[in-house]
Amino acid sequence: MSSQQQIHPVAVGDVFTVPLDDGKVALGKVIGRYTKALYVTIFDLVVPVSPVHGLRISEVTAAAPFLARMTFDARFRPRMWQIVGNSVPDQRRFLPAFSHGSEDYDGVHVTNFEGSRMRRPTADEARRVPHLTIDSPMVLEKAVRAHHGLEPWLAVYDDLRYRSTPTSLELFGEPRSARADSSKAAPERQSARGDDRGR
Repeated sequence: MSSQQQIHPVAVGDVFTVPLDDGKVALGKVIGRYTKALYVTIFDLVVPVSPVHGLRISEVTAAAPFLARMTFDARFRPRMWQIVGNSVPDQRRFLPAFSHGSEDYDGVHVTNFEGSRMRRPTADEARRVPHLTIDSPMVLEKAVRAHHGLEPWLAVYDDLRYRSTPTSLELFGEPRSARADSSKAAPERQSARGDDRGR
């Protein structure tokens, strides 16, 4: 397998770049992992390509997210999505609860992020908790580019916009993954300089 085809290992807490056409990149973060999928947020922050490895990660992750989605790791390759640092993600704030099912069949249920706990929702939860949806990373990247005016915004991207929805913590308590990740995660790097994973 060539270096261009190789997918770089991705960890919860990784901060990564999404390339734009004008010599700049958008920045995102891996918030959690669900089986083989990754839950990521993309920040409303664009920086030049050249100094990106000198960014303070705490400043990056303080920016507001504008997209959030479950996706796969296929774009974590050379000259695609580059990992530039890592810090403990705020899973208590950003990991959503999900809804499954339909009233036409077995009824709607809500689950925690891990899918390990499930129950019937209240009427408000049924209205506000999003369905579990996984999109290709290319769809997410095109939505980022559209947000920054590099291509047309499509209606299909509307569902990718970050919204404050009931979190997994609010509905089910702290997930096991958050406890495990907190104990295993490395301390936040004050700068991404010197972290050459994904380059």
